[in-house]
Amino acid sequence: MRQPLYLAVPSDHPLAARHSVTFDDFAREPQVMLDKPSSLRTQMDRIFAQRGAVPNVVFEVRECNAALQYVALKFGVSVLPQVPAMDTEKVSIIPISDQDKEFVRTVYLSWSRSRPMSPAAQRVRDYIVEHYSIPE
Repeated sequence: MRQPLYLAVPSDHPLAARHSVTFDDFAREPQVMLDKPSSLRTQMDRIFAQRGAVPNVVFEVRECNAALQYVALKFGVSVLPQVPAMDTEKVSIIPISDQDKEFVRTVYLSWSRSRPMSPAAQRVRDYIVEHYSIPE
């Protein structure tokens, strides 16, 4: 499935009132990023490098909810997919207007065809494939 990415900023940040932002709007901001093993971190590092920019990484975290907490504490901004924890008054979520392939992430589901799956796992897999897969 494909997930658009958004810029998360503290609610009183100068960009918080904007309807959308571009990479140039937030490239120089202090960044709260996911750890290097994350595919989202790899994607963001690639975007910064392709545009000749060096991110000012102030915190590295393991998951999106932790990044949102640091944004809420006003340590920086973060580029993240939509997650339930975004529904807070302390953080504003802003669409990134350069919403081409760069600011969209693809989430994959994989399983081993050589090992049998339990009926419950099969139902979960089938549900995810039916409701979230994108046409090839």
